[in-house]
Amino acid sequence: MMRRPFLNILASLGLGSAASGSAIAASTPTRADKIEMPDSEWKKRLSDSAYRVLRQDGTEPPHTSLLNSEKRVGAFHCAGCDLALFSS
Repeated sequence: MMRRPFLNILASLGLGSAASGSAIAASTPTRADKIEMPDSEWKKRLSDSAYRVLRQDGTEPPHTSLLNSEKRVGAFHCAGCDLALFSS
């Protein structure tokens, strides 16, 4: 399953806030929060690899994410629009 549709499903079902119980998860983006920009603006805003992953449903190479070993408590935000996605 691709990441974006999966996160949209979780947000629409309200599982983000139920799973974490935090105020951050309560602000999980919904369809109403959707940010729309022309592709040219997304290309300016994102790196080439981020654009491919976020806008063209690409994937990162396995085991290359800096977040693989992330253990700190905090909130994760979308790299494209900076909306809160979930907390850890």
